[in-house]
Order: sequence, then C-alpha cells, then structure tokens
Amino acid sequence: MRKIYILGTVHDKLTTKYKNDLEYWLKKINPDQVLVEIVKKHLKTNKIKIYAKEMIYTYKWAIKNKKKTDGFDSDIEITKKGLSKKQLKRMVRKMKKWSYKNKFDWKSFNKKSAYKKYEKVFPNESYIDLIKDKKREKVMLHNINKRIIKKGIVLIITGSAHLKFLEKHLKKAIFPLRN
Repeated sequence: MRKIYILGTVHDKLTTKYKNDLEYWLKKINPDQVLVEIVKKHLKTNKIKIYAKEMIYTYKWAIKNKKKTDGFDSDIEITKKGLSKKQLKRMVRKMKKWSYKNKFDWKSFNKKSAYKKYEKVFPNESYIDLIKDKKREKVMLHNINKRIIKKGIVLIITGSAHLKFLEKHLKKAIFPLRN
C-alpha cells in the first residue's frame, strides 16, 4: 500500500521558524520517499543552488535520513514574456510584504481560502504564462508518476501554487495542511 502526502511551500521563505516547522512535518510523516520540486538532472550539480531553499533543505534532509529521493520539476520557463527581472523582483517584494502584513506563513498558503485571498491581489496571469504553466504542471505530474514508489509513504514538497492541480490529479493524496 502507498500513502502520498503533499505539502505546499512558499519559495525562499526558509526562516529558522520555517525550517523547524518543515522539519517537524518531515519527521512526523517520516516518508520512505521524498519528491522535491527540483529538475532531476540538477540534483547532483551546482545548479541545485538556483532552487528555493526549502527544496534544497528537504532534499538534503532526505539524503541525510537515508530516504529515497528524487526531483520532479520541469525546466519549462513560465515567467511571462516581456517581464524584466527587475519587474519580477519588485513583484516578489510586494508579495512578501503583503504576506507579512497579512500574517501569512508557508502553512497558510496550503489553505484554499488563504490562497484565494492571495490570488485576488496577485493573479497568476500578471506574471506567469498560463499556457506554459499548464504544460509544466503536466510534466511535473508525469515525473511524479514515473518516479514514485509503489509501496510506502511518499512526501511531495512543492510550491503551494501547484496544490490545486495536484489535488485534482492525485485524488488519494493527503494534504495535511490544506483545510
């Protein structure tokens, strides 16, 4: 029998508290396999440094704790064409400021109601190419299905923006922080 748990994160908010919270869930779930939102071919290279801190932390935790681990991300670039790095950085700063002001931490973004509030202020289409994003999520799902173990406990760590998609396609998965 296989049990799949999925936790959503907010990329690069790995504060000490966040790390402690994340480690709590890693230990509580105690997975046999951990799948992280990192492109598989980047796991053993220096390119891993470009990924969100919580993905790297989780990957290293899995290795240290002798868990089977793999990456499932796609290298499809989803940032909207014409959006400069400077504009994107400005938007990310606004997002972080809004999150702190509204007391949203990474766990909050797992909740449907909280994520809906966030999407009203920062709609995905303002900075993401939605067609490429759909392609990327399909590739991610394909990679998960290809790499997931048949028996045991699996933990998937992904950005909270992907939870709705994964909930739709991995119907038996458990989302411990969802609602």
